[in-house]
Amino acid sequence: MKALGFSDMSRYNRLNVLNLIKNKGQISRADLVKLTKLTGPSISRIINDLMEEGLVTETGIGESSGGRKPILLEFNASARTVIGLDIRPDKVMGIACDLAATRLKKRQTDFAEDIPTERKLNLALNMAQELYLEAEKIAPVIGLGIAVPGVVDNLRGIVRYSAPMGWRNVDLNNFFGQALKVPISVDNVTRCVALGEKWFGNAKDKADFIYLYVGEGIGAGIIAKGQLYHGSRYSAAEIGHTTVEYKGEKCRCGNHGCLELYTSLRALKNRLETILGISINSKAELWNLLQDENSTAWKAVEETLSYLGTGIANMINIFNPETIVIGGWPLNTGVRGLEYLKGVVQSRAMEGLVDGVSMVYSGLDEEGPLIGAYTLILESFFNPLLLKSEQNLPNKGVI
Repeated sequence: MKALGFSDMSRYNRLNVLNLIKNKGQISRADLVKLTKLTGPSISRIINDLMEEGLVTETGIGESSGGRKPILLEFNASARTVIGLDIRPDKVMGIACDLAATRLKKRQTDFAEDIPTERKLNLALNMAQELYLEAEKIAPVIGLGIAVPGVVDNLRGIVRYSAPMGWRNVDLNNFFGQALKVPISVDNVTRCVALGEKWFGNAKDKADFIYLYVGEGIGAGIIAKGQLYHGSRYSAAEIGHTTVEYKGEKCRCGNHGCLELYTSLRALKNRLETILGISINSKAELWNLLQDENSTAWKAVEETLSYLGTGIANMINIFNPETIVIGGWPLNTGVRGLEYLKGVVQSRAMEGLVDGVSMVYSGLDEEGPLIGAYTLILESFFNPLLLKSEQNLPNKGVI
């Protein structure tokens, strides 16, 4: 990690001032001097630049603490726009919003899962271009964030491998960047949701937490010291393929006894069908069973949650987060399921490490990946800590 140079320090100070104005709602130049420890002339120079760019406006007169009444400053969220895409095997969803995440435009295009990759990409690009043209009429677009399932090289914007999409080495950064001429940020869908939880969900303002998604597959996104954690090769937190049964069944990844085999939606469905002697033909039927007071059905749910709780306990022992945010099918078990899961985690995690760890359901709905996609751009625009990284992120040249 490089130390900040003069240019980076100048940008760091600008971002710091901009964030203070955004978070405070209204603030005076004098208060900014006190909070930042910068000189008055430095604050004035930064404010003049931000006002020239339309990011900050003077909004009124504050109360005097002796002397002239201060002019108050306010963040102008409508000065820039952002685009987000959530690309899935059978559809693409897109959104344009401002810097406060106010939704301006939304689109969705459905398609058959088996259409060629080129066709899917062109449909996604058409949507991004439409959103771009509409957003540009409102304010300049500062970037496009893309959420996609699979192993994603977030530094280069390349999907290295995605079983759901059937993709290998698909360069989304180049494909979308060439057409739109704006910064592109691409990441794994679960990590995108984790970022969305940090900004808008039930982990808002948490510095250390793990978002765990439990669906057809199992994925996790880690926020460590306020930053999205990728590991050394952009694929950290593959919790679904950690071993919970040493001599267990063979997983699609080639290993045996993976957590995904025992906790996924498919595992839950199979367990319920076996124990109840029925066939479950829709998710609606499955959700009804999860909320049923039938003790036999709940036995299958408890067994599945027990494996999941063991996996969560392992994550707590390794990462020591302050919060675990859970998304996916467990939400359909309600409070009863969450309390049972907490009990398993409490009994399995190491004493001392589990104390004080909160467990909550996700605060984002099924649009979590889409929210996370545009949050990739908001994070790179507002987060001064990203300046310390050597990563080629979209905040470079933005502010």
